[in-house]
Amino acid sequence: MDGERVDRSYCGSYSHSVDDEAVEYAIRVARATRRANLELFAAGSDFSSLRAGGLVVPNDLSFEVRTLHMGLTRGSRIQIAHVSAVASTGVPVCVRGMKGVIDSCRSAFRSSGNLRFLQVNHSSHTEEWSEDSGQWTESGGISVPAMTSLVSWDETLRCAKAMRAARWAVIACSGRQDAQFDPREIVKHHESKPQAPTFPPCLDEAREQYDASLLAWGRDIKEWRRVGAERPWNDAASHSDRHGFVGFVQSVEGQRAKVALAVAGGRNLRMDYCYQEGGNTLTGTRVDGTPYALVGLDSVEVSRSLIAGELCCERTDARVSDSAMKMFLALDLGIPRDQAETSIAFVEQPGLFHLDMKVMPLGRGQVLVNNASAARKLAVESGFAPESRERVAIEKRLEDDVEARLISAGLSVVRAPLVHGTDFNFINGQPFVHDGEKHMVTNGASENLQDHARRVFHSIEPNLQLTFTDSEAAKRSLRARGGIRCRVRGEGSRRV
Repeated sequence: MDGERVDRSYCGSYSHSVDDEAVEYAIRVARATRRANLELFAAGSDFSSLRAGGLVVPNDLSFEVRTLHMGLTRGSRIQIAHVSAVASTGVPVCVRGMKGVIDSCRSAFRSSGNLRFLQVNHSSHTEEWSEDSGQWTESGGISVPAMTSLVSWDETLRCAKAMRAARWAVIACSGRQDAQFDPREIVKHHESKPQAPTFPPCLDEAREQYDASLLAWGRDIKEWRRVGAERPWNDAASHSDRHGFVGFVQSVEGQRAKVALAVAGGRNLRMDYCYQEGGNTLTGTRVDGTPYALVGLDSVEVSRSLIAGELCCERTDARVSDSAMKMFLALDLGIPRDQAETSIAFVEQPGLFHLDMKVMPLGRGQVLVNNASAARKLAVESGFAPESRERVAIEKRLEDDVEARLISAGLSVVRAPLVHGTDFNFINGQPFVHDGEKHMVTNGASENLQDHARRVFHSIEPNLQLTFTDSEAAKRSLRARGGIRCRVRGEGSRRV
């Protein structure tokens, strides 16, 4: 388990300056420790030899918040609006930024006793997208996603993206009479030759698209070329790529921002065995008080390829089987080893690159999932141009797959129309408990749509206090492919 919590707040009445050399040293130590553990495992394939992390804080309404962390970068007008919305709830907020940025932004915030600033000396030590680059454990430590070389990372992404295309083709073609081949053959092909993924002839165009789009996370969605729309499997492959992929944190080494926080607060730092971006790993608490985790399949496949490469084994090796991957993830998330199989569920991303854009753990053992078909109807009624019926049909099938996986994991599922493209997204919000009261900060929209969101959430949690971000800032944030949840990371504990 990770070390004892240092009882010291980042956000006292002081600014703690973070030294870049100290951050680099902390990264070297964390990398070396992770590598040494994997070498021990490679020698004996014994999971008991691997060091486990502390139990991470939950993402649902069992999260008792101590501090919510956000970052500021130069020209952060959108982020200023989001910080203001979070601070309005009265929860303690720690805002990181370089001195010049903090000084220029202070006047934009209303005087508030719950808002504090942490000064850093390097731009890589802060970030606006705070959710993905690491997370807190209940004991006060910080864990960050595995860091690897960009050379091996390219091949890791190439393989994982091919696996996604295969999965989505299976889901999109399920039950269709016009499919001229069995898309499960793609899965079989990539399992047998994972390091050099190729597509059958009917997906040649999709293969070219994947090869051209590696590490293209930040592109505007309109730049993506539609591939073979007349064929459902090609449509699914194209659709999967247009929704981006995990890997942005690694591509910019965003883990450094959380390492800087660990150094600033004197907290225990741990580097995960797996590569988990926060938005694609959702944690919660069951009715009986035990923890659970939902992990997006893209993250599973990236982690499988990464660990297989470091163990010098094939992806089909038992050391990186689904059961083994659940054990690696349990060690990273602090879930007891004997609960790994039942407490971790692998879940498909329902049409967007991270789970948290359409899936939200809310009450105990309860998960909220979008309803794409109903959301399209709501968008039309609200005056928005609807997404294409083909795209919504694929997203609906993906959402249905998510629902089935969650039910199989013993979780309760609520479906509701809460997300439609970048027009509105109420699922990508941050739930927490503060001073005994349940809160949710989520993305703003028109008053009519916000009233709709209130009705949905209050039908599930009648006493939930809802706070919406500025609607214009929310729109601009969603167009940048993330909402308020993507901009916040909290430390605290689990309410049992």
